Amino acid sequence: LGVPRWAAHKVANTGNRYAHMCHNGWIQKAISTKRLTSFGLVSMLDYYTERCVTC
Repeated sequence: LGVPRWAAHKVANTGNRYAHMCHNGWIQKAISTKRLTSFGLVSMLDYYTERCVTC
């Protein structure tokens, strides 16, 4: 995923502080929008513009 071992260990030991973990730069690098799209997930922005903005 492109994350050093020490950073993965540090992020894995955050306990139950999910909001803090999501704002971590290493998490944002490892789980990018491009990677989520490759798994078939749709971006909320893309969904909104497709469903709500087209008038």
